[in-house]
Amino acid sequence: MFETYGIELVHPDDFLLDLADLNRARFLQVISQLLAEYSRPALSVMSYASVMQRAQCPNIAAFIAQSEREIESLLYDFDIQRVAIERLRDGSIPIRVKIEDLP
Repeated sequence: MFETYGIELVHPDDFLLDLADLNRARFLQVISQLLAEYSRPALSVMSYASVMQRAQCPNIAAFIAQSEREIESLLYDFDIQRVAIERLRDGSIPIRVKIEDLP
């Protein structure tokens, strides 16, 4: 039936690796955002790689583990954004940044 409609069945591990190959930066950003929003319990990058391994996706688990530093860096950026948004919402001390201090 799938062949009739031109649908190719692929293993989730292969599908995720294809997504990572298409746009590595965006894929890592999505993984980072997922981890930043997942808080009960919080997951580290390596814990998430273990989850993917247990989900029978060993190749994407290895990819995530190898990209740990990049993902951690993106997680740090999400944490900074979250603090800024919380401060804006609760009316606490406004965050001021000099243009010279921006990367």
